Amino acid sequence: MPVRKSKEKQKMVGFGKAIKNFWAKYFTFSGVAQRSEYWFAVLFVFLLWDLLVLMAHLSQVMVFIDFVLVLIVATFVPFLSLAARRVHDIGVSAKWLWLLLIPGVLFVLFVYFLPMALAVSVMYYTPANEIYMLRCAWAFMGFVATSVVMFVLFSLPSKTKNNPYRK
Repeated sequence: MPVRKSKEKQKMVGFGKAIKNFWAKYFTFSGVAQRSEYWFAVLFVFLLWDLLVLMAHLSQVMVFIDFVLVLIVATFVPFLSLAARRVHDIGVSAKWLWLLLIPGVLFVLFVYFLPMALAVSVMYYTPANEIYMLRCAWAFMGFVATSVVMFVLFSLPSKTKNNPYRK
């Protein structure tokens, strides 16, 4: 009898279903989330964010910026749970999500060092003041590098065989 190779073909999650799952599984850190579910949710939130920023820019009403901050706070936990389900889908423990702190910390360092680097470079230049420019450049390069690693991690294909997180 020939051995039949069975590949579990997953059906791609659509945009609407991904958004529904994003909000419905607010505190669900177990289970899995497909690539399409993750990236559609990211697309939805960033489009909403861009819409609010555009409305703030066009209307020059700062209340829309407050809406952006509310959106960031409101989507923090669902993004964290979605990221946990996404890494479970590739067969990795959600403990690895602590690595997401690295690009965040590097971005904060970049934002912290940038005004100092610009002020020093505009006021006067001495070799001793290059340290601000170097710190800013290293923080930015580290942010970009770790962000690329996170992008690749979340773009890996699903692991359907021998995945302990799939039921």
